[in-house]
Amino acid sequence: MLEEARKRAQKEGVEVEFIKVDATKFKREEEFDAAICLCEDAFSLIGSSDDPIEHNLAILKNIYESPKPGGKFILTVLSALSRVKGASNEDIVKGTFDPNAMTFFEEIEAPDGTKFPD
Repeated sequence: MLEEARKRAQKEGVEVEFIKVDATKFKREEEFDAAICLCEDAFSLIGSSDDPIEHNLAILKNIYESPKPGGKFILTVLSALSRVKGASNEDIVKGTFDPNAMTFFEEIEAPDGTKFPD
């Protein structure tokens, strides 16, 4: 996907640097004119041992510190409300939805019968 974006930028004559990186660990001395984070649910892409609040704050802090003074910061997110609307008290009781982390849990079974998460 990034290669396609690079090709498109070159075709349009736009000078841009695309970076794919773990946003919780991103550090760079050089500041950017702008930073964009297309989150599309990225805040929920955490490991089972990660603290969701610390994870999300690390991402936001790193993005916030990336632009030059006066630079632009663009962030897209999915509406948490749209996710929560589908949750019920039964989901919370069953443990399939955590309202604090706004996370749904789903068990998936592989063809060999192995269930994830275990």
